[in-house]
Amino acid sequence: MRNFIFIFLSLIAFNCFGQNNEPQEATNSNTNSITVPSIQQSDTIQSKEELDLEIKTINTQDKYRSSKKVSEKNVNESAKDEVPAAENSATISSSFSLSKQQAATQRTQRTPNSIQQEQMNNVVLQLEENSPESFEFHYFKYVAGNYNVDLIEHLKKAEALRPANSDVQIQMAAYYLIMKDSKNALIYMDKIIASTRLSKDVIDYAEDLIQSAPENGTLITHGFDDSFATAYVQLSKKIRSDVKLISLDFLQSEKYQQVLKSEGFNLPSRTIIDVAYFQDFCFKNTLKNLSISMTVPKEYLTGIQQNLFVVGLGFEYHTDLTFNNFYKNDYLWNEVLTKKLIDNSINEKAKTLSSNYLPMLLHLRKVYVETGEKQKVIEIDKSLDKVAVQCKKYDQVQKLKSSY
Repeated sequence: MRNFIFIFLSLIAFNCFGQNNEPQEATNSNTNSITVPSIQQSDTIQSKEELDLEIKTINTQDKYRSSKKVSEKNVNESAKDEVPAAENSATISSSFSLSKQQAATQRTQRTPNSIQQEQMNNVVLQLEENSPESFEFHYFKYVAGNYNVDLIEHLKKAEALRPANSDVQIQMAAYYLIMKDSKNALIYMDKIIASTRLSKDVIDYAEDLIQSAPENGTLITHGFDDSFATAYVQLSKKIRSDVKLISLDFLQSEKYQQVLKSEGFNLPSRTIIDVAYFQDFCFKNTLKNLSISMTVPKEYLTGIQQNLFVVGLGFEYHTDLTFNNFYKNDYLWNEVLTKKLIDNSINEKAKTLSSNYLPMLLHLRKVYVETGEKQKVIEIDKSLDKVAVQCKKYDQVQKLKSSY
């Protein structure tokens, strides 16, 4: 089974769900949303030179606009019209959103890099100087803090200005999850679901994901969808309360780290939440029965693949390389998992998410073939082929099936 792990990493839906599962900022023009241009996501972030140029351009535009503000007495001294303040505000907001989006979709770290953080801080400073009571200032001030709960009053002021804003609701839910306030976290997660930012398909998937975790274990998640959906499933549906959920995103928060330490977790001394931090965390907490969501990008996993065993929709981390994962997978598949995304995937996101069932199914099939259980092989093949077709990995799956 060890030689299958690398193949599995190329089969499952990291690119669709692991990287691009960040909550997109609302783009409608009502007063309850931040109006910013849509951002095309990419596997790469802007270079330092590109970001420096963008920052320089924005700062130059601000200085240029300021220099053109003249009184009526001196209007003839300038032949150019003043650029409307709204346009400047939109440019600044777009700049912040771009940096935050790039930070959120990095494949090797959750903490913004120094250029992204600097650009966000610069935007906050400009807003503090020019629009200190605006929604944008208070919201961006909190978001730039990367889950710094000491800045919560800014988020509350943003909420007071736009109580129906779903971006704020997401941040409020995260705040209460970090603070271990389940009641208020659920209130805001219900609002997020009502706004369709967290979909039913993702919640259905999260139910099988959390069920895949070991008894009294720890499930490590990544990004918006799996972190919020598993928390919702656990708190709202009372499923697997024995499982400790750890979000790599929330680990940016000093308060969140303090809570984990109080619960007996050993945290790396590193300040950046990245691949090295993650791998060190796994090594330091082997006794915590770790399971890693398959939505975690493969860059985090390739360096520790010898310690990973497919169990349901996660990878269990074990230092004992003789660990047998067959019986748990057999039990999960036949007795526990709802398999809703296998049987009823309608939209493309659900279909792509269903590819994360493939590693478990291929593992089960391999064992059933070796033990001569022909009827079980036939049953598994039906599900394998169904998933492979809907997530567009049919040829890859057939090649794997024919290899044993």
